[in-house]
Amino acid sequence: CQLPAADSGFADGMIKMASICAVMTFVQAFSLRSIALVAVVAAATQHKAEAVSSNLGAARRLDTPHDGNLKFNEATFIASHNAHATLADAEDFLESIVTNQNDTILDQLTNDGVRALMLDVMLNLDEYPEEPLRLVHGPSFIAPDFGGFRTTLESNLIPFLDENEGAIISLFLEIRGDVSENSATIRATILEHLQEIFSSVVINGVPLKDMTFKYDHELWKDHEDWPKLDEIRQSGQRIFVFSDRSQFINTEYGFMYNRQVLQENDWEGIDVCEARYMWRSAQVSLASNDYWTRLFFMNHFCCGSGPEAKGDTVGLDLIGGGNNGWGSLYPRIQQCMLNNGGFKPNFIALDWVTQSTEAKEILDYLNFGGKLGTGQTCTEDSHCATSSCSPALGVCQCQQCPSDRVNVCLGCVSGQYCAPPGGEGMNTCKSTSQTQNQIDANADAGADTGADTGAETVANGETTTVTTRLCNLAKVGIAFYSLLCLSC
Repeated sequence: CQLPAADSGFADGMIKMASICAVMTFVQAFSLRSIALVAVVAAATQHKAEAVSSNLGAARRLDTPHDGNLKFNEATFIASHNAHATLADAEDFLESIVTNQNDTILDQLTNDGVRALMLDVMLNLDEYPEEPLRLVHGPSFIAPDFGGFRTTLESNLIPFLDENEGAIISLFLEIRGDVSENSATIRATILEHLQEIFSSVVINGVPLKDMTFKYDHELWKDHEDWPKLDEIRQSGQRIFVFSDRSQFINTEYGFMYNRQVLQENDWEGIDVCEARYMWRSAQVSLASNDYWTRLFFMNHFCCGSGPEAKGDTVGLDLIGGGNNGWGSLYPRIQQCMLNNGGFKPNFIALDWVTQSTEAKEILDYLNFGGKLGTGQTCTEDSHCATSSCSPALGVCQCQQCPSDRVNVCLGCVSGQYCAPPGGEGMNTCKSTSQTQNQIDANADAGADTGADTGAETVANGETTTVTTRLCNLAKVGIAFYSLLCLSC
């Protein structure tokens, strides 16, 4: 291809211009295609991020739910059995072998989700005249001493209440050493000391006696049942005091007799759930109130001593999560409710609350719903809250149920069903909406067979329409360049 010498510059310029046009056409096509791809990826990423954010938001709401609208009789709390009898406070071998807890009361309240304290109180004027109300555990004649009642409150409960203005705490006082010919005198002396402590121990200048719940207070006179937790917080009456002695009833100090307010199961063992007192009683029997709902105090700790139970309560890979886990505690709650007339526990008394992660999950489930726990070690279905153990993995799993099931599948949340693994593995929860979407998508795909492929949506990948148009632009550029070449 030759041109006259005079026209060689023009030809070179045209060829360069054509080359540039072609290259720009390819670049433009590639850029547009890249932009389309980036848009697709960005949209998908944003959609996924929004979904993840939404799911995380739902999880946060489930993990830290607001309980203010629950009435006191609708809420469930962890109670620490012999909260004062701790390894942290044990000073000798005798004390260590009668312990039921690892950590101090302050640690239990702060780290283990405890909101109720079971305390054994005994009068000992001879050995401790300066602080005669003692916290003990064991037979009265040799009961190891775990410190003074006042000192324990001041060093554990008071700091926690001061730091946690929304915390509602219940104290369950079991009186020891008062069954004798001098029982009346001993009880009167204990009550006198209790009143003195609740009058003199203060939080931000407010004595404890002004922070105890008083059912006959003016605030609650129009309540047909227990107030809501937020009402209790706003009133400042966020300490509940129950004792096992009717002689301690005192409305001025807010001291209540447990048998007028509670029903309780027998404390010994966790295999059955039988009555201790006021079983199946529906209403309280207070002096001026016999219509509020009676509270259920549920004991759940095994064996004759805390150390004996520790091996089945604290540790890794315990069957069913251990005594405080889903596989043991939740089925026992169901058993107790079946036996007591359907009353869910308001307080669940546990040993070794340092292992309370699953117990707190169970409380959230009882208070707010959600799903039953899975993932615990198991060898048979009865070890699981869901009554389903994966034989292949030895792990508790959701219980299989069809996608069209009306009720919630055990181990899944509402809107999910439990699908088999399709091989060796464990069942998994899947969204029923995803199943329906897949059905709808398959139906749409069948209806659109033979349709113009250029109308495919971005959700199914790059659009054929955009790709086709960009290819055509590239062809035009190439054709233009070829035409120039042929002309010379």
